[in-house]
Amino acid sequence: MRKKRIAIIDDDPFVVAHLKQAFGKRFSDIAVAGIAEPVAPAGFDVYVVDREFHGEAQGRQLIRRIRAVAPQSLIVAYSAYIDREFLRSLLREGCAGAFDKGSLEELDNMIDMIAGHLATDG
Repeated sequence: MRKKRIAIIDDDPFVVAHLKQAFGKRFSDIAVAGIAEPVAPAGFDVYVVDREFHGEAQGRQLIRRIRAVAPQSLIVAYSAYIDREFLRSLLREGCAGAFDKGSLEELDNMIDMIAGHLATDG
């Protein structure tokens, strides 16, 4: 069986390190990659994406590119800035949900969503 893979696409190395630690506690046999640029590499089961890279809002375009290369993958946004219009645009592009970086409860909810996807994904 192929090892499941999660991509954390965020330009903040502290967020990437924090998420890697949180995922490592919850998922024992998952490969986690941190990617600092808004690119859409294929081959991941889950993509956790930020809204902004180097001060520019690029999350929507990034989600569109990920959806093109990984149509069956789970995409979630993990951002400090989630407003209603941003959330609507994410959902239109194929994002499953958006979670606030400033909330531990939101982090737990995101991890639960990822766990559910990984458990049902063939």
